[in-house]
Amino acid sequence: MRCTTKTVQSYTELLETVFLVRRIKAWRANIGSREVTTPKIYVVDSGLLVFLLGADERRASSDDQVTGKLFENFVAMEIARLVDCAETSATQYHYRDRSSGDEIDVVLESRAGQLVCVECKAAATVRPEDYRAIAKLRAARRDQFVAGVVIYTGDETKALTEKIWAVRSVHSGVPMTLWSQRSSRRRRRRRWRCTIDAALLDLVDEGKPP
Repeated sequence: MRCTTKTVQSYTELLETVFLVRRIKAWRANIGSREVTTPKIYVVDSGLLVFLLGADERRASSDDQVTGKLFENFVAMEIARLVDCAETSATQYHYRDRSSGDEIDVVLESRAGQLVCVECKAAATVRPEDYRAIAKLRAARRDQFVAGVVIYTGDETKALTEKIWAVRSVHSGVPMTLWSQRSSRRRRRRRWRCTIDAALLDLVDEGKPP
């Protein structure tokens, strides 16, 4: 099917109007030579995204390509919800520089210019390259940088380096089993959401480690 750019934009606006997708604008830091300006589109309901990807419970928890997309989508949409109720008014962006390959899943910028960065990793460990882009932004915007977070599936919340932390996303279990059965999905979804809520509200409101 061939569609013009204008047609795709119209369809996207329609899907956004009925709250099926959400567009997150690109953040321009002017620290890279080829920074992306295109918005990133997320599916509001991660359960719907599982269906659209043609995945089942087994694949969602074992296929790295699928798991990573679902994990990022879920966290980004939870943050979007949290931003609306945080005491500090902030706007959510994403960041990517084609020249260096640097990418940050979520950049929160307050009206005062303060920055909180979030990277999503569907893995039990965090490596230095996972927060390389956040560290570079911290160095470039030291006065505005409040905190950086790598949300991962490990067992503990810990400091990684100056103003950057690894934050666990769940208390136990594989997060992608959220989409197994409807009854258990609600329980697990609440548990996962609660952990993210507590961590991100602290960071958005006060810039403190969770």
